Amino acid sequence: MQMFNPPHPGEAIEMVFEDLGEERATPFSHTEIGEIMGLSGQDVAAFFKGELHLTPLMALHLAAAFPNSPADFWMRLQSIYDLAQAAKTFDATSHKPLWVGKTMTA
Repeated sequence: MQMFNPPHPGEAIEMVFEDLGEERATPFSHTEIGEIMGLSGQDVAAFFKGELHLTPLMALHLAAAFPNSPADFWMRLQSIYDLAQAAKTFDATSHKPLWVGKTMTA
């Protein structure tokens, strides 16, 4: 299955905080972001590098910080990323279909 290569959610969220830092003329520190996301500053750095997955609790923290973006929006970023990563090594040809629907004719 061919899929696009989405960024890790940490990369996307890092860009959001970079843009917000530019708007307020003061960049966010990892410590500040950690307070928002319920993480340590070190974990924020690891998350931005793609070394940590977005958790449901982190998504809830983000949803509280960004009320126009519900927690399921943030979780979908992680799901899309995970699916794309799995698809890179998945071989569908090794599976026999259990059911193939009827084809429609005009």
